[in-house]
Amino acid sequence: MEKEKPIYKFSKSKNVLKELGYQVEKAEAYRPIKPVDVSIENIKDGTIEITDDGIFFKTSDGQKHKGFMYKREYYLARYGKPRFHTRSCKIIQEFKVRGSFAAEYRWSNDGKVQVCDMDDNFIDKTVDILPLCQYCAEIQRSGQSDIYKDSEEFVNELKKAIPQETVTNVDVLGYTKEWQDISKHYREKHKYTCERCGIHITNSFDYGYIHCHHRNGNKTDNRDENLECLCIECHSNVDKSHENRFSKGANGICLQDFIKKYRGNKTL
Repeated sequence: MEKEKPIYKFSKSKNVLKELGYQVEKAEAYRPIKPVDVSIENIKDGTIEITDDGIFFKTSDGQKHKGFMYKREYYLARYGKPRFHTRSCKIIQEFKVRGSFAAEYRWSNDGKVQVCDMDDNFIDKTVDILPLCQYCAEIQRSGQSDIYKDSEEFVNELKKAIPQETVTNVDVLGYTKEWQDISKHYREKHKYTCERCGIHITNSFDYGYIHCHHRNGNKTDNRDENLECLCIECHSNVDKSHENRFSKGANGICLQDFIKKYRGNKTL
């Protein structure tokens, strides 16, 4: 059946928001996230959220991503594939009560996962199509959730989620209003050291020579994994657009000052 088209797209409202300095875009409904080893600490601090509706991982940008948990170490030859858990079932509740999550479970939202094979010298092996935990399956059969029999079906359902439109407050250059604080925090975390050439700035008056770069070019995507600490010269060499931007005006003058002052010594 053909999907119904929206009656009204509010295009005029979106244009008004954009004129006022907001950015209207589609939020990512699904993206594969690097697997996370689950601990009691990241359950307590909210990084991992286990509920009756699902198991979620919160990325550094505050977005929650639905996924599943499975045993990171398993006897693959002896017992087959580890079962995956999709919610706060009986097994997960028991482990939470005992506080025994340390390096035992792993969170993922990808179709293929790494399992440490205890039957083969603890070698990491790629495994897919994990069977569902019997207690999670009972919840499914009771009609309290969607139906899927293995991790492949579960991940395919995640991929079908419809992106929701988000409105982001940005300045005239396209940066979010919190960008200055985010940039400063990220550069401090990397001790004002360029992640490409390795130059390290210790003179606080020259911290401005170290920039925070958005890897994917999206200035509203402030996830740590999308940021890169770069000196002004490495930043200017990212691509043609950056070369042009740092070839003239105040940016060009600042770049030349940096080269004159620092390029003879990598650590000052």
